Amino acid sequence: MDFTLAKGKRRRDWLDINRNVKFSENIHFHLRGKERNNVSLRLLLDLDQYSDKLFSEKEIKELLSISDYLLSNYQAEYDRMEKEIRKFASELKELCLEAIEQNLFIIALGD
Repeated sequence: MDFTLAKGKRRRDWLDINRNVKFSENIHFHLRGKERNNVSLRLLLDLDQYSDKLFSEKEIKELLSISDYLLSNYQAEYDRMEKEIRKFASELKELCLEAIEQNLFIIALGD
């Protein structure tokens, strides 16, 4: 699944499709197992890997909070999965801040 900026849900409204944040199945599966009882991560963890999802401004702010949570709770330097989670969270946070600043949407594109 890839997150990217969009003006709307239609394909022609997607901005730079080459500039995206990859949410790998490995990260998704790992977080679903480890954080299954964390309701504050539902927006991210309940995504369908095969469907598209357009996030509202409110949901983008929630994704920003999720990114901050992941960055602060997955800090093991020598754990490959935690490094991947931090990289994903950092890139998603940047995308969220850009979307808020430019009054855009974020769309998650399923595989």
